[in-house]
Amino acid sequence: MMESFNASKVTERLQACIIEGRKGKLPVKAHANDAGFDFFAPLDMDEVVILPGKDYLVQTGVRVGVPKGWALLGVNKSGVATKKKLTLGAKLVDSGYTGELGIHLVNIGDASAKICPGDKIAQFMLIPIGITDVEEMTEEEYWRRNSDSERGCGGFGSTGEK
Repeated sequence: MMESFNASKVTERLQACIIEGRKGKLPVKAHANDAGFDFFAPLDMDEVVILPGKDYLVQTGVRVGVPKGWALLGVNKSGVATKKKLTLGAKLVDSGYTGELGIHLVNIGDASAKICPGDKIAQFMLIPIGITDVEEMTEEEYWRRNSDSERGCGGFGSTGEK
């Protein structure tokens, strides 16, 4: 049985460095109790305009060391998503990845969106990974173990709109 997660026992820290020769900005938390770390467009990039319906991969100039048993999960910055209509495409960084962190931005709006050097463009949360494997079973065994679900197979709006 998996031990329940206890946030008060967390001592892991996100390790980060600026890549030699680059002008990246290290991720920061705006407030100590924020869930996400803000990530930035590097200071040495040219201004980028992302056309409606197009995407762009911002290479941040930063490497991050995600602790074993954890993942870095990207989420939209609320202001970037609502004002510039830029959302994240690829969002997951596994532990063990040592390359430059790239942030995949997608313009879902009707107007072009500009990214300037130093802009906050995404936030990432360090999340624990509790389940590490898949247990194969027959469909009969699956239903035996999961028949008490209140939700059942309902999805994609099955709980109603209001």
